[in-house]
Amino acid sequence: MTARKTVTVPEACELTGKSERTIQHCCLTGVLEAYKIGKTWVIYKSSVNDYIRAENTRIKANKYAYRRGERKW
Repeated sequence: MTARKTVTVPEACELTGKSERTIQHCCLTGVLEAYKIGKTWVIYKSSVNDYIRAENTRIKANKYAYRRGERKW
């Protein structure tokens, strides 16, 4: 069995540009695949990469919708 790479909340914050509270909320709600050891969240790096990819896709979709007049900011 191969070991999955993990990151901590501060490392995930650096990677995503989000606040610690946002990352913790994502862990709690299951948006990020993570587990808790004591009071510390341990997050799978692959989950963080998937989150970043999804955020970039969402931002691009909203930008193009705005240009087409489908979305008003």
